[in-house]
Amino acid sequence: MKNNPLKNLIEIIKTGSREEVKGAQKQVEKFWHNVYIPKREECKKAFAIFLDEIKGFDNIQDIDHQAYFINTIKWSFWSAGEESFGKWTGFILKYIQHPSGKIRQAVFHAADYLILSVIVYLSDSNEKIEDRFGSFVYAVESLLKEYDEPRFRRYKYISNIPSSIYKSLQKLLVEVLLRNEHYKGLYKKWLNNKYPKF
Repeated sequence: MKNNPLKNLIEIIKTGSREEVKGAQKQVEKFWHNVYIPKREECKKAFAIFLDEIKGFDNIQDIDHQAYFINTIKWSFWSAGEESFGKWTGFILKYIQHPSGKIRQAVFHAADYLILSVIVYLSDSNEKIEDRFGSFVYAVESLLKEYDEPRFRRYKYISNIPSSIYKSLQKLLVEVLLRNEHYKGLYKKWLNNKYPKF
């Protein structure tokens, strides 16, 4: 999209002072509200810039600005829909493993918006999105096995687990991906289809 109005705002979010970042984030939100309802296709094209921007995510100058950026991508999730779900889950899986708790927390909150943005497809027997959702949950479960340590077993509640990648993954799985019986049922169905018991 030529002259994308979000490009300059994203630059401010990546480099500006805290106050400048807040102002830019409000402008991104305002753009979504003002453009998405009356001009959905135009909005989708504008917010697609975030998919380009994540390629250079590691070059963002510091943890704070990386977190600011992640906290803004939720608007891209709302406008993107199912077609970019796979790319965004790849981003989430990568950065939920980040050493910084601040980044992991931002990713956790962003993931919530991503799942909410595709809930209509998950409720509408869309096989493609159900497969992507199932693969996403399975990948998180696989990472949990990778990061599991005997010391975590003494904790009954996720909230009591010490800050760690393992805790972030548990929160992502339980509080976002499998938050209710509907999502759990979809995942169970996917598992049974993908890995039938012999």
